[in-house]
Amino acid sequence: MPERTDDPRDAVLRVLAESLPQDAEAGVDGTDVTVTSHGRTTRLAPVWAGAGFPRDVRNALRTADPTAGAVIVVVARRLSPGARRDLQAAGVAWVQTDGSARLSTPSGLVVARDLPPTPQARPAQAGWTTATADVAELLLTRPPGEPVPPVRAAAAMVGLSPAATSRALTTLDHEGWTTKEGPRRGAGARRLVADAGALLDAWSAWSSGRPRRRVATHALVGDVDTWLDRLTTVWPTQSWALTGWAAAARRAAFADPVGPVEIYLTAQDTQGQDRTSLLRAAGLRTVDDEAARVVLVAPERLTLRTSHLDHGVPIVSDVRLYADLLTSGVRGEDAAEHLRTTRIGF
Repeated sequence: MPERTDDPRDAVLRVLAESLPQDAEAGVDGTDVTVTSHGRTTRLAPVWAGAGFPRDVRNALRTADPTAGAVIVVVARRLSPGARRDLQAAGVAWVQTDGSARLSTPSGLVVARDLPPTPQARPAQAGWTTATADVAELLLTRPPGEPVPPVRAAAAMVGLSPAATSRALTTLDHEGWTTKEGPRRGAGARRLVADAGALLDAWSAWSSGRPRRRVATHALVGDVDTWLDRLTTVWPTQSWALTGWAAAARRAAFADPVGPVEIYLTAQDTQGQDRTSLLRAAGLRTVDDEAARVVLVAPERLTLRTSHLDHGVPIVSDVRLYADLLTSGVRGEDAAEHLRTTRIGF
């Protein structure tokens, strides 16, 4: 699960190799990429911004230490719309590992390349497994500073085998997101979350890039809050959880909700009702995506277990809501950042 999967210099060099005129030459000098043309050399300082969300870009720019006269170039796997907006406003060059780029330097070097977007919302990060992600989500939903539960306890909380849980925790240790303290075994041995912010960055980038099983439905919703209150009378609490803009409006209001109501709904509730029965009870019918008023999403292993009631309405955890908002375009990223600042805190 490496945070960095590509040398940012290599990504810049690949773009330059396909964009520069024949009389220009690109090379590497220390941490910089150089471009020489007509006896004049331009220095570029690539900085790695990971998954490419606005927070990733801000962190990369804050820690950048370019050599004198070098032009900073932000490099990421794939920059989100909000990150591109911020970079454009700041006049900062960028390159994606897929070859898309916006480069402009005082020396006159200009590169503008756009490649077709991939169908998936975000690229999957190598090394993640669903088991590792489930354990990471468990740790992120726990109060900051609490020790990581012992392997068997964590396995029971997540619903995994102890062996799978142990492998997941070892992976998190290896990445530096968790760390062991005390003796290797025994009463004094324990794990702590060493870098919750970095773990949230990595987990949310992976989670927001996962394809989801979604069902578009329609109902006469009217006022969303009133409709949700009605829903609590026909759906068992354990069978669903609100997410997306409607959840953000209740949890950390940032802007008026937009788009359809998004709900995680189990395939079968604890009373044995299947999804068809649940839809019928709520007055929902399946429709084409364009006509959707309510979108139902298949939950992950911990989505419903870690939800909380808000005036009777189950809402996903803050970290799950954060990851889901990241898939909702520029405004969603802004809402996610607001949620992270006001409620998550890391």
